[in-house]
Amino acid sequence: METYCTSCGAEVEAYELIECVSCEQYFCEDCIDEGDMCFACTEAEMEDYDDEEEEEEEDA
Repeated sequence: METYCTSCGAEVEAYELIECVSCEQYFCEDCIDEGDMCFACTEAEMEDYDDEEEEEEEDA
């Protein structure tokens, strides 16, 4: 049965989809990073990390 990547819409076999560990949606291997997170979740995590660093610098 053919299924589709949540991000790019590529048609792939269901067994080829990888679940994002953060948002729990399914993506093709091209739309997920090595840590099993989709690019959107990876970007959001990086923004949160950058915000935390800025707050620490302001507190210092």
